[in-house]
Amino acid sequence: MAPEQTPQLSHRRSAPQPWRTLQASIRADIQALRDDIQGLNDLVGRIEATCDQLRSAHIQTLVYSLRLNETLLSDPLLLKDTTTILTQYFNENVTSDVTAPVVWEAYKCTITGFFIASGTVLKKHREAEISELTNQIQKQETAHKHTTTPTTAYKKSMTVSIFNTAKQVLPLFWKKDIPPPLTVWFDKMEDLRRLEELTFAAQDCYQTYMDIWTHWLTVVYQADFQRLLMYGHRMGL
Repeated sequence: MAPEQTPQLSHRRSAPQPWRTLQASIRADIQALRDDIQGLNDLVGRIEATCDQLRSAHIQTLVYSLRLNETLLSDPLLLKDTTTILTQYFNENVTSDVTAPVVWEAYKCTITGFFIASGTVLKKHREAEISELTNQIQKQETAHKHTTTPTTAYKKSMTVSIFNTAKQVLPLFWKKDIPPPLTVWFDKMEDLRRLEELTFAAQDCYQTYMDIWTHWLTVVYQADFQRLLMYGHRMGL
């Protein structure tokens, strides 16, 4: 009978399982990613520290050639929009993630961009209005060149209009013993005065307008005209 053989143990390691190799690789990648994140955090910290130093009082900042139009600061609607934008900006950006100097410097860029955009829009509107006004002036100048009516004729026609207006005012006080005040007459003449002012101003004849209305006032304050206002109803007006 053959003797029983004792089994011998093998000291050779078995091949690693695939899932163990994959797990080790993932752990290595995660560790490398953590190292990269830490490196980025350190870099960001150094950049912020450098920016804070650059914004210190010992280093002069750059001066940009931007000229702000003063009318932008006096426009009520624009000031309202500016307040809204700044309030929204600081509410959204004043956090613990960003330092105060960074927020302060960035707000300058924000408000500068807003003013530039607003100024561009206002400039377009202004140029359009100036262009339209220039065309209207040219039309009025052309029409004025073909007008041959002298100033004297204007004065005569305006004087007749004064008396016609007075005739319209007097019936309002027909049954009153107190003379109608001149203010009532002036109120009646206001529409006509405005029309004449617009006409002469459009024709670049503002001095003519002043001469005519000076003549009107001279007639109004004459004793004969005031007597007409007082006793016109007795004269059959």
